[in-house]
Amino acid sequence: MQDSKVLLYIFIRGTAQHELLSERNQHIMTIGITCSYCERDRKNLTEKQLQNLEDYRLALQDAGAGGNIIYLPQDNPSSEKIREIAKQESCKLQGLILSGGANLPPQIYDATPGPFLEATVPPLRPAFEKAMVEVMLSQNKPVFGICLGSQVLNVINGGTLLQDIPALVPNAIPHREAMHEVRTEPESFLREWISDSFEVASYHHQCVQRLAPSARVAAKTQDGVIEAIEFPQQYFCVGVQWHPEKTRQSASTQILFRKFVEACG
Repeated sequence: MQDSKVLLYIFIRGTAQHELLSERNQHIMTIGITCSYCERDRKNLTEKQLQNLEDYRLALQDAGAGGNIIYLPQDNPSSEKIREIAKQESCKLQGLILSGGANLPPQIYDATPGPFLEATVPPLRPAFEKAMVEVMLSQNKPVFGICLGSQVLNVINGGTLLQDIPALVPNAIPHREAMHEVRTEPESFLREWISDSFEVASYHHQCVQRLAPSARVAAKTQDGVIEAIEFPQQYFCVGVQWHPEKTRQSASTQILFRKFVEACG
């Protein structure tokens, strides 16, 4: 075969750019990454916001994902068309990542906004993510939730959130812009894949309060905060409260993204 190359399409500032990658060890696929900005909004993002999106793409690339990375939604869907758009988008994808972001509106998990609630994501984002997750899982396609994305997985499956760790968790360790250890549960996929404990990059002030009935705890910190959840009845549905894409050189990050990419096929 002649000097084979593959194209990785990067959607940034509304323009498809092309980056040549070696075909060796690359899995050709299309992965969707949800975020709080539609395509036209991304033209006006700050460099930091763009870099946050880029970090996911780079972590996927490190794990061998070649092909298309699509940031979703590509337009602001109306509430009436969310399910229809989710079905259309899912047909293009081999896998879905729910990215990080601001706080979830507490009304989604039947709670009253507390005094420590910060800026919330647009209400259509979790509605769109719920529809995407349901469609993807019904098709046995993998879903990986990161930080806010992990919280979304818990909430849309019947769980709730604690609105502020420093105020509501006794003797809490730092979870925002901190490195800390997580300890995996004995029967979890994370224990099988990685190890019994490892360091992670943490950027959150909220966490799981009531666990979704179909989920199981995969990891905690020493203060008892749930840091990862798994849905063992699904083909692949894992949520981590930390940001693995921020520590691309760590073994745990590389394993997590590789397991996701392998599940994408």
